[in-house]
Amino acid sequence: MTRTQTLIGLLACLIFCVPVMNGQSTSGQDAAPPASALNALPPKASIEGRVVQAENGQPLKKVWIVLRKMQGKGGTPYGAVTDAEGRFAIREIEAGRYSMSATRNGYVPQQYGQKSPGPGQMGSVLTFNAGQEMKDILFRMVRGGTISGRVVDEDGEPLARVQVQALRYVWIEGERKFAPMNNASTNDLGEFRIFGLPPQQYLISATLRNGYFDFGMVGPGVPSPDESYAPVYYPGTNDPAHAILMAVKSGEELHADMTLLPVKTFRVRGKAMDAATGQPASHGAVMLWPRNFQMMQPQQSRIDNDGKFELRGISSGSYVLHSFVGGADGSPSASQEIDVSDSDLDGIVLTLTPGKEMDGTLRVKGGSGVKAADLSVYLQPLHSVGYNNSSSRVKADGSFTLKNITDQEYLLRVSPITGDSYLQSARVGERDILTMGLNGGIKGTITVEVANDGGKMDGQVMNHDQQPAVGATVVLLPETPNRFLPERYKLVTTDQYGRFQIRGIRPERYKLYAWEQVDFGSFEDPEFMKKFEDQGKSVRVSEGAQQKVDLKLIEADSADK
Repeated sequence: MTRTQTLIGLLACLIFCVPVMNGQSTSGQDAAPPASALNALPPKASIEGRVVQAENGQPLKKVWIVLRKMQGKGGTPYGAVTDAEGRFAIREIEAGRYSMSATRNGYVPQQYGQKSPGPGQMGSVLTFNAGQEMKDILFRMVRGGTISGRVVDEDGEPLARVQVQALRYVWIEGERKFAPMNNASTNDLGEFRIFGLPPQQYLISATLRNGYFDFGMVGPGVPSPDESYAPVYYPGTNDPAHAILMAVKSGEELHADMTLLPVKTFRVRGKAMDAATGQPASHGAVMLWPRNFQMMQPQQSRIDNDGKFELRGISSGSYVLHSFVGGADGSPSASQEIDVSDSDLDGIVLTLTPGKEMDGTLRVKGGSGVKAADLSVYLQPLHSVGYNNSSSRVKADGSFTLKNITDQEYLLRVSPITGDSYLQSARVGERDILTMGLNGGIKGTITVEVANDGGKMDGQVMNHDQQPAVGATVVLLPETPNRFLPERYKLVTTDQYGRFQIRGIRPERYKLYAWEQVDFGSFEDPEFMKKFEDQGKSVRVSEGAQQKVDLKLIEADSADK
């Protein structure tokens, strides 16, 4: 899984499977303690609130409320469902820091304290003290928007099984790019309906997928194997730069009809060879991804018994061709970048080599905290697509083995690192692979160090009226060239008192920022950050040290400029 997928999947995640009864709450406890121990237990907290429609303040019934602990190993979430008055109550809550979400059919899922609905904005933390009774919590839920329409061919005939996507701008690795928000497929009448969209602007695309294992799978409608329908962007252009974005409002249904026109397509043919035997590779597959849009499903073809493959219905463009046989770690594979212009592409030879193995050791420094056997090490491909991820669980003695490593650039990750722990270093020989990356062709042993004595930081964010800033986004960025690597920066939100906590901080110099509202990932863009450099507070973090830092809120109007 790429980091992009990973980032879009995390920001959209909500919990639905919480056993509740209407109007009642469920405890996060698995079993009641013995009667003799009741007096020794700290009193439990509780929360009460209401959910209403944002546009008119009317109560909302049948809203699922989920309360999930943010620290420790979690456990069963707490939950409730609103009654006819939109009220909910959850009791018997252990003290701690929690996130709370609300979901209902027809409305955009929402986190408590979220500044705007939908992915890309974080909610605020709720801090419960022992015995605390929290009341008058209010959710204002926004009705989801809808885009519907019909897709036809050049003769006005409906096209079935067309994938229609609503894409929105997101920040990915410091760049503003389009990413899918939701999608639908057309039915036999060519009709589609995409619902549950948060209010914002969307790019609408329609694509008839070709090139699966069986070319006939696309059904009737494709004029011939060497013609296909090019993707169309609303209102009717093949170039996304010339598309018109559709602005969806709360509860609004917009209409978008589109026509797909046939264009000449090409074939990509070649042979897959097994490097170990010098013989044709068989019983495998080839996959083709657009080089600059790798979130799509790939076009695919089998490798036959003679090692030959053929992909049909390929439009002009730049692609990554990936092939493999088997499927287990270490199975032979190959990747190659290709360009399709104005003719078929023949004579491609893919030499499949088995992925190599790299041994490593992981050492944990410090006393209490994570242990080596709790961790996994994995390599994330920096640029390519395909099945090249490699991961390994760390053994109790700290050893691990990464398999299926190919000659490409990787980023090394270690997870789960929690509490006061942090990834201190990762090297192959003298090469710092945390900052320089790991090339699959390099030889040597990977040495990883995790430390349990990270810095700690607490503080409070105040707005211009000297009131606590609830749900502010606090970002801790190193004052180094590699400040935007995920292992280097920290991101949290403030609770109902404007307070925040950051743990497991790598010792070095940082700048600390607090935004009222900021798109997730926008702070990874150096150009974006230039506007706010003088609004950050410089701090130095030492091993195991704890410090208190109070911040002034960067108002939303300032962040939007």
